[in-house]
Amino acid sequence: MKRHGSYYITCSKNTLLVKCIGSWNLETTRLYSLEFKGTVAPLINDHWAAIFDMRNWELATPESMPVFQNLMQWCIERGMTSCIYVYEQSFIKKHNIEQMTHYLERRPHNFSDTQMTDLELAYDWLRSHEHEVNINDLLTLDEQTNRHNVATLSHMAN
Repeated sequence: MKRHGSYYITCSKNTLLVKCIGSWNLETTRLYSLEFKGTVAPLINDHWAAIFDMRNWELATPESMPVFQNLMQWCIERGMTSCIYVYEQSFIKKHNIEQMTHYLERRPHNFSDTQMTDLELAYDWLRSHEHEVNINDLLTLDEQTNRHNVATLSHMAN
């Protein structure tokens, strides 16, 4: 099966930074899950957070949802205590994200998640929840959005 969609994953201090781009199929979601687990390995069983920049994400196929649900449960079981989803207000994205997290078997009392519209707000929220992230790493994540937007505009012009 051919992959659809892309992503960028990196760690910054005790925070995982994720950029989701395009429309995802099951193949992309499975590869993402594997890379996600490998990248977050140094943070496991510590107090860690994740920022999911979903401003350029165009959702995922229904068969991808169990993969996302299993990954979220895996994260909770391995110490993730905070999760931020960055995207413009969108009922459809909100619904997809709720599908990913709604079925969590054990949601610890110290786990919190939220939605933000930009990375600066996410940075402030993380710091208020005792998480650290290098601001330059966060800016690099934002540059991934800008590169995608330029590539999309260039493609549309041709």
